[in-house]
Amino acid sequence: MCYLIGSGVGSAAVLTWQRTASAGRDREYKLVNLHEIDAERLKNTLAWPQPRPAHGSGVVSQLLDDTALHDRPLTSSGLHLLSTQLAAPIARACAAEGIDQVTLIPLGVFADAPLSAAWALAASGLPTLPLPSGHGRTATATVDAVGVAPSARSVRNRTPGTAATRHSHLLTVSAHQTAAGPLPWAHAESTAIGRLFPGTATLLRGADATVAAVLSSIAHASHVHFAGHGAFAHADPMQTYLECVDGPLTLADLISAGALTETRLFIASACSVGAGDTFRTPDQALGLPTVLLDGHGCALVAPIRPVYDIAAAIFAIRAAELMWSTPTRTPAQAVWRAQSWLAHTQVGDLVAWGAAHPALHLAEAFAETDPRLSWLSRPDIWAPFTYFGR
Repeated sequence: MCYLIGSGVGSAAVLTWQRTASAGRDREYKLVNLHEIDAERLKNTLAWPQPRPAHGSGVVSQLLDDTALHDRPLTSSGLHLLSTQLAAPIARACAAEGIDQVTLIPLGVFADAPLSAAWALAASGLPTLPLPSGHGRTATATVDAVGVAPSARSVRNRTPGTAATRHSHLLTVSAHQTAAGPLPWAHAESTAIGRLFPGTATLLRGADATVAAVLSSIAHASHVHFAGHGAFAHADPMQTYLECVDGPLTLADLISAGALTETRLFIASACSVGAGDTFRTPDQALGLPTVLLDGHGCALVAPIRPVYDIAAAIFAIRAAELMWSTPTRTPAQAVWRAQSWLAHTQVGDLVAWGAAHPALHLAEAFAETDPRLSWLSRPDIWAPFTYFGR
């Protein structure tokens, strides 16, 4: 585990891990100074923009428009700060101790940071981060699995077994037509996720994606995927919701229905639902990650900020490919790989990849786009997604 602690004069990471019995100590600790990141600078870096409403083909040109980058504080330079001054020092400390997986526990303002994305950027080799003594490798080469958790208790309660097998069952929900507006790519995303899943799958879409149907079906699902509108409720985090065809399915509804007893992994492809209340409870952000991990031992993949329909669909499908095509690959490994891929892949290669998922219509969507462009300079598109769990 690695606690992230911010202050007005700098920040620190406290790394703690279990030694073997032969080492003579139960736990080891290491302090990693993060001198370049203070609370105010981090807040400025995390002043994310709100996506402008757009649907259909118009959203593609909007997503590739860099003319308003001065209004987007979270640029590649912002993530560069997090990757070089946070992810890299922690990775070096882990590498020195032979630690190959770490769970980050962000306190206060760090809970609002795109930590999975920071790791993805560092791990991609942009910039190249050599280990001490000139090993000539990227600093994150050793640490291959990075998760985020709202508290140490939620990590302790985390149950293993997020892997999907032929005996697993998936519920995938496509709430692409609701009062909140159409989501053209949500149904294609849900269909592809269901096809990629190695076990059995139930698909609820359109008029079938009601609150009652979702709650009833979740009770029998080891894995859940939801593609639709959603929002984090700052005034009352328990009212954070996923928008079904007949209204919102709130976090309070999920708890009261006791619907998540069998679920091991929840993929919520909906705006901001991975966020937490860092103001009233700064040391344990209340929200969907806390409830799923702490209360149910269920891992979560979700964005901590608003996301675009097409980008969310591409990310979710790519993460599913990476996760379920290799049985030994964990969600923690799949998420940062999918983010790195989404950030660096050029439009031409993205269209070629989309040929395997024709329902996305990527060739049509990007027909008038320079095939050499990528979304690396637009982290508001690919950085919000986060893996919560061990």
